[in-house]
Amino acid sequence: MKDVSIYCYTIVLLLVSGSVFGQVPYTAQSFFNDSVAVMLPDNLVKIEHEAVKATFSTDTKDFFAYKNDSDGIIFTIKKTDREATQATLPEIEDRMAYDLKSQLPAAIWKSEGLTSVNGRKIAFNEFYIPDSNFGKYYFTFYTDFKGRLLVFSFECSKKDANQSHIVAKKIMNNLKIQ
Repeated sequence: MKDVSIYCYTIVLLLVSGSVFGQVPYTAQSFFNDSVAVMLPDNLVKIEHEAVKATFSTDTKDFFAYKNDSDGIIFTIKKTDREATQATLPEIEDRMAYDLKSQLPAAIWKSEGLTSVNGRKIAFNEFYIPDSNFGKYYFTFYTDFKGRLLVFSFECSKKDANQSHIVAKKIMNNLKIQ
């Protein structure tokens, strides 16, 4: 009986997790005059400039945002003013992890560190902020771009979190910078 319950639970979990990103195709999206490209799920739509200004209170020139139809998933790209190079990325990752952990003591850390994607160092932080009603999953990755720090952030609500870690890492692992 216990095996049947586990089996049924697994089937339900697979069905629910597939509903957010299951068979959604990915499409390459380019930014900064085609110098930066990522593969994004087709169910994420671009947030227009006026809405970006209102929602994120930021200059839209170096900031791009995408969301799903329920607003439960948001993906952003921001070119910051912070100087960065491949050589300084390990130090930046250490500082970013320290700052995030200090600012978000309730966060449950899943992973952090450096990886290589298409021959380029990429730093990342992955964590979950628990809350009985509004828990959020975050996956942030960053690298240097033309001497500045380029930050990618993927966040989703608790209800959309089932497959999000796979999607977020797929986006990172397909990053291309010319």
